[in-house]
Amino acid sequence: MLTINDSLLWLQLVPYLTLWEKYRLGQDLLVHGPLDDLDQLPALDYGGKVYDQILKWFRCSRWRTQFAHLQDCDYFTINDPCYPALLKTIYCPPLVIFYAGAINLLQTPCLSVVGSREMSFYVKCVLAEWMPTWVSAGMTLVSGNAYGVDSWVHEQALQCQGKTIAVLGTGLDRHYPPANALLQRQIAREGLLLSEFVPWLGPNKAQFPQRNRIIVGLSAKLLVAEAKKRSGSTLSANLALDENRQVFVVPGSVLTSQAAGSNDLLAEGAGVAVNAQAVLD
Repeated sequence: MLTINDSLLWLQLVPYLTLWEKYRLGQDLLVHGPLDDLDQLPALDYGGKVYDQILKWFRCSRWRTQFAHLQDCDYFTINDPCYPALLKTIYCPPLVIFYAGAINLLQTPCLSVVGSREMSFYVKCVLAEWMPTWVSAGMTLVSGNAYGVDSWVHEQALQCQGKTIAVLGTGLDRHYPPANALLQRQIAREGLLLSEFVPWLGPNKAQFPQRNRIIVGLSAKLLVAEAKKRSGSTLSANLALDENRQVFVVPGSVLTSQAAGSNDLLAEGAGVAVNAQAVLD
C-alpha cells in the first residue's frame, strides 16, 4: 500500500502539469488519503488536460524506474514534521523537496539574500563586513548558488563558520553553474542543499523564478544586496512583499544601473539596510 509521501513523490515525475495543477492534486491526496496503489492514479478524474496528461504519463513505463530511484533519495514532503512552517505559507509551496546535508538547518532562523550575478566590489565588501554579525546572531544564510551575490553569500557564511542553505534551480545531481560545483559540494557537507526538482533535471529558464519563491519562503526577511531594474532580484523582492515578508535593501549609487532596481525598491518603501544589525532588528 502506498503512503501519502509515495503519492506526493510520484507527482514530481508527472510532466506537462503546471505548478498549480500539481499542488491542487497534492492537496487532494492530503485531504482524501493515499491511494492503495499507483494503478489507481489514472482513475483520478480531474477532467480535461490534467487528467489526459496524468493518463498519458502513466502509460509510459519509464516512470516506474524513475520512481524507484526517487524512493532512494533523501527528501521530505509538505506532510512531514520537518517541513518549515514559514514555507507552507507561500503560494503553491513545494509538495516535495529533495535535500543533501544538515536538514536541521530548516528549523533555524534564516535570512534570505538575493542580488546581481554581476556583483559590484562595493556590495562584495558590504556583505563580507556584515556576515560575522549575522553568523554570531545564529542566522542561517539562504541564497540560490548562482554567480555573484549568491555564491559570495554562501562562501562568506562558510568562511565565518556559519551555516548556509542553497536552493537550487536544478536537480541535486546537477552542478549549475558548472563553476560552482566545488561550492555546491561544500554546502552539501557543511550546510544544506535543497531542490524541488528531481535529482537529474538540468537547468531550464522557467525553473529559476520557481526556485526563488522557496528562497523567499524560507525566511521572514529578504535582503536585496544589489539589483538592476526588472531583474530577478526585484521580482523576488516583490514576491516577498506579496508573501508578507520584510524586505531590506542595500542602498547603491545613483550613478550606476547596477543598483537602479535596488534604489527603486527603497523609493517604494523597502527597509534601508545601513548596517548588519538593521536587518536583524
